[in-house]
Amino acid sequence: MKFVSTRGGHTATFEEAISTGYAPDGGLYLPERIPTLSPSDLEAMQHQSFTQVFLKVASLFISEEVPTSDLEGMIAAAFATFSHTDVVPVVKVGRLHVAELF
Repeated sequence: MKFVSTRGGHTATFEEAISTGYAPDGGLYLPERIPTLSPSDLEAMQHQSFTQVFLKVASLFISEEVPTSDLEGMIAAAFATFSHTDVVPVVKVGRLHVAELF
């Protein structure tokens, strides 16, 4: 997937966008399109761990450049130091489910 500058025509690969941060024109990079998930994909995610969901979503944006096995290793390393088994625990507050980010 290509990433495009918010200020105009400059495009970049995932690697270029992540390593440079800003586009040469000073814009931020956004994906050229937002991938969609089917209702069955979303339903399946209800029973998956945070890291499994993260892998699925991240793969939609970068799988062309980062092999899934490499991405799995990066995700495992990135979240290895989180103290909660859910990585980002969700708590019920009234009728809402809120990510506990503290």
